Amino acid sequence: MDILEFGNRSQLPVTRNFGKSPVVTGLWNSSSLPRFSCPVISFFSSFNPSAVCPTPPAVALLRTVSFFNIVKAQVNISNVCAQNHSKWPQLTPFRLFPQPCPIPGCVVVMNSLDDAQKHSLAHPDDNHCTQCPLVFHTPEARRKHVKVLHQPAVQLSFNGAKYKLYRQLTGTFACPVTPCSDGTPQEPFATSIPVNMQNHWNRRHKELHAGFLASSAAQLDCSLFLEDQPPVQTQALVIDVDAENSVSQPPVDPSHESSITETFPFGELPDEDIIPTMSPPTEKTPPPNQASVEDYDSEEEDSLSLSSVSDLDDQDADSEADDGDEDSDSALFPAQKRSQARAEQAMRIAEVHQGAISTSTTPPSTTSFIRSDHHLFIMGYVIHVGFGVAICTNCREAISPKTLIAHARTHGVPVLPQKMTDAVVANFKLVSPPQANRLAVSAPVPYLQPPVLGCFGCNSCSYAAKNSSTVKDHQKDHHPDQPRLPPLQSIHAQRLNTATQTAYFQVDISLPQFESPTEARVFLEKAIAQQNDREAHYERLPPTNKHVDIWPRKSRWHQALRSADRIRVHALGSYPSNHVPEDAWLLRIRKPVLRYFKKAIAGTAGLTPDTRAQLKNPYPKEFNHNHASYSEPQESVTFSTYARYGVQILATLLRSFHRPLAPHICALYQAVRDKAPGNQILPLIQPVFFSLVQRFSGRVADDDFRCPLLCANIATNVNAEGQLRDIRAISPTFTRLQWCIRAIVATHIFQRLPGLSEDAACVAIADLIVEHEPTTFGRNRRNIHTIKYIIDGSPSKPSLVFSEDGKAVSCRGDFLPLQDLCSGTNSGLDDVETEFFNTILRGLPYPELKALLARYYDSRDAGVRAHDNHRSTTPGYTFIWDKRNPFEEFRYRFLCDLVDQKVDCNGNNFWVDGKLNPAAIAHWNRQIALWWERTVIVAHMTAGGPSRAPELATTTSTQLHDGDRKVHCCQDHLCLLCTYSKSSENTSVDKMVLKPLPKRLSIIITMFLILVRPAEQALAPYAGMTAQQQENYASHLFVAEGDIIPAARIRFLMRKFSDAYFHVPLSFNQIRHILKGIILRESGYD
Repeated sequence: MDILEFGNRSQLPVTRNFGKSPVVTGLWNSSSLPRFSCPVISFFSSFNPSAVCPTPPAVALLRTVSFFNIVKAQVNISNVCAQNHSKWPQLTPFRLFPQPCPIPGCVVVMNSLDDAQKHSLAHPDDNHCTQCPLVFHTPEARRKHVKVLHQPAVQLSFNGAKYKLYRQLTGTFACPVTPCSDGTPQEPFATSIPVNMQNHWNRRHKELHAGFLASSAAQLDCSLFLEDQPPVQTQALVIDVDAENSVSQPPVDPSHESSITETFPFGELPDEDIIPTMSPPTEKTPPPNQASVEDYDSEEEDSLSLSSVSDLDDQDADSEADDGDEDSDSALFPAQKRSQARAEQAMRIAEVHQGAISTSTTPPSTTSFIRSDHHLFIMGYVIHVGFGVAICTNCREAISPKTLIAHARTHGVPVLPQKMTDAVVANFKLVSPPQANRLAVSAPVPYLQPPVLGCFGCNSCSYAAKNSSTVKDHQKDHHPDQPRLPPLQSIHAQRLNTATQTAYFQVDISLPQFESPTEARVFLEKAIAQQNDREAHYERLPPTNKHVDIWPRKSRWHQALRSADRIRVHALGSYPSNHVPEDAWLLRIRKPVLRYFKKAIAGTAGLTPDTRAQLKNPYPKEFNHNHASYSEPQESVTFSTYARYGVQILATLLRSFHRPLAPHICALYQAVRDKAPGNQILPLIQPVFFSLVQRFSGRVADDDFRCPLLCANIATNVNAEGQLRDIRAISPTFTRLQWCIRAIVATHIFQRLPGLSEDAACVAIADLIVEHEPTTFGRNRRNIHTIKYIIDGSPSKPSLVFSEDGKAVSCRGDFLPLQDLCSGTNSGLDDVETEFFNTILRGLPYPELKALLARYYDSRDAGVRAHDNHRSTTPGYTFIWDKRNPFEEFRYRFLCDLVDQKVDCNGNNFWVDGKLNPAAIAHWNRQIALWWERTVIVAHMTAGGPSRAPELATTTSTQLHDGDRKVHCCQDHLCLLCTYSKSSENTSVDKMVLKPLPKRLSIIITMFLILVRPAEQALAPYAGMTAQQQENYASHLFVAEGDIIPAARIRFLMRKFSDAYFHVPLSFNQIRHILKGIILRESGYD
């Protein structure tokens, strides 16, 4: 073997010569590689040893980052290389030493393997390649080396799709095309560098990127596209570039590898036609590694590494954090919970589908290629057994088996587990659209795009194209022995997929299409009967959407406060007195608490100025022995006042004690009840106090009101007459509360473990001493406003400023022109109306119902009157089927039109192959959910007044516990009866707020309730909805995919809507203040 000199020995070409001519396979920089005294070993250390010979198991076990393993691997690899070349002498470890350390910059010389093992401890963090004995200066250089030299596969474009050419056990990529201009039939072109193979493919075989083999003599070695594994492995894992999940396929039979012309799409037709059967197709299928994905055209993309291709992400996730006050938005829909719910819904659909198959008396048809008796039908796929492809009924295109799950997610359809999908793919031997077999001319394939007219067709097979020259090229390449007849003109043609450049095939529209033997009429009768039976025997489930209970359930004081027993609240939070017999057991906590705060002050004084500056401790006025030593502000109250407040906090907790509570509170309670001495009570106080200032889980509102310190503060500010103090009297108590919290934190820092610095102790509780975090300190700034709302209610004036000309407003720093507000609201209403008629109603016109509703909401038309009960105990909407209102005949008309295949509408795929399509229902429910998310904001903007997000979130369609309806049909418009959320929180009384909608929006929502909501309720059991989700359709108005739209989601949607239509993202509170200010200004109360 020759080593070429390039004038600079720092660059050596990597060559291979195993009984063949040398082939230069790469160029490496040897300056960063370990140097050896033996020139042969120096050469072999400069390239991947797997490119020379198969890696033995002994060397494969050394793939670690250990320094000793690298040195030992170099020895073993050298011996293996010498064994494969008999002309080289056998090398032993002793012949390698002494050797310098292979780490650059290290001058240590190793004399034996023991020395190398000991010296390896000096380089624990070096950048070693885990697959070869190479060392690099930086991790970036190591990653680049692994990407170039050890990349397992390279992407090649063929026939408009991407395929993976895997590295063989020889360490090289071999050109799959024979003959090739860069090689010979005996020695094909091969290289170990992925970029070289891609450049060769793009340069020599560019004509194969978008078409088939140019010559019948050319062949493609399909085995090279399979991962070359040892013989003990029985399966090859084929991972498509754009596929989210991998599909395990059985290895290709060697006898099929030579059938090149039959393995790719629309190859030569067999002599006999393909006869469909009811069992999975048994024809020979192409190698599973040639699955198709999306089309790629640029050579720049071909040079990308496989590691740069990311998985498909679920785009169904929306989240945003709102700022401040009552509009704090937490995580809206966690991805993990949503994914789990989708998986459970898919399994419920599978159970319904399996039960329908097992109980069906109609056998699958033997005269159609279409099959739906499989689990892929749950995700909206039917299988064409003739072509061997899965067809999506939503977009009417054939989909690659590698992207079935990812494609279903784009339609918002619950997907099945990967194992169930793989089982159907293997059972039916599905292929990607470009690999489909070519069939004889037949009737148009259902569930694909309709046939197009004006194509040119081949006279010998079903091939078709848009222009005649393409057909002539096809005849020349695929039918060379047949006479050249002019292409057929003006024929109808279809194709399986428009995105992968698959060829057209001819269809005969005069042939009758197969029609399902099962009629939808039977299903409609059954579904309508079931819905009527559910309404006749309606039993309301226990309510789950309750108002937020702002008072904690683990103590008794909130019950007294909400029931207006303020005297009891005062007794609960009062200072323990000798004159109250019930407080005798609490008297022994006063002295321990006083001693605790004295120690806290002393401990705070011993902390460093930086730590005290973080705590910002307001010392009492008597704790100022040296004024020059302390720059912190001083409080006017005395130290005894602080200690007294701390006693009240503990007394409030111990008086309201009941199990289960925190173990620290239980220990203190037991010690006080057992009359323990003060020196035993004192150590138990700090754990109790410190547990009170920890972070709480749940909503921000729950955190505010469930904080025990806040509970104690409210309880202690009720006077003996049972009245809450004025806000000016309550505000100083929050200062004392801040002091208590900071004293508790300072004590925790002062009592840190020996040897632990103050900074280390502060890091563990950083969230308790940072002002801007939503923890105990941060909440106290809002607590003053909370108490003020409890006493006085919300402020009467909105936080709004009008411009001088009155044409714009400014709310909390955001500027909004009123013209944008008006035009944006009108545009939102236009989009709601357009989406409702085109998407939700599938373009089906109902002019008679629309004209009837126009008269229905016209106060001047006395011919049509609206009748609706204000109070009712029945579910649903009585004004729809009330005999006095003419809406009963329209109730199930839209459902019948959806299921009827003969009705021409957008996306008529609810009834497929004689059964209901669950994927179409899920896709339609998703569209309704997106429509509702815009409609609920438009309803808020046009409802004639401000409202809060919880008011819209709790809007129901039937009744509350007392029977009040929440959607009422008036003479002029539809009204939403919302619950005023603040009244429920403060007075435990639900006050109803009337929200009249404009006539245009009233007609849209009423049409939805008359036409769409009955269809939702009837189809809910077949879409995998739970009992609670079906209940929501009957009891609530704003329902998205069976779930009530929560207040947090409505807040996020308001920002999204205002950003899109008003060009400024406004929160729900800002919109509320803006609407309130406009109303006050227009009514003259500004």
